[in-house]
Amino acid sequence: MAVAVVGGSALILWPVVACVLGGVFLKMWPAQRITWAWAVSTAVFGFLLAAYLVYEWLGLLGGAFSGTAAIASGVFVVFAILHVFLFYLGFAPKPTAELS
Repeated sequence: MAVAVVGGSALILWPVVACVLGGVFLKMWPAQRITWAWAVSTAVFGFLLAAYLVYEWLGLLGGAFSGTAAIASGVFVVFAILHVFLFYLGFAPKPTAELS
């Protein structure tokens, strides 16, 4: 989030905010339907953003930034895999609200 704020990149800032809010919602209201819908949509959006960044960094592998491109591509592949896992968990059985 700090990189997005310092760099002034709205492309990266608002997905980060969406992911953070999704995590807060999952922690505060795990049994709410809107929370899980938010988590699934955030996972899809995060995967698309990570896949796009992998695509962009792979274009730099043959140039002067090949070392940085290889590391960044690997990091964004891991992020993409984590977002696929979050997407999968979004359709898993949800906790139910306890009745008092």
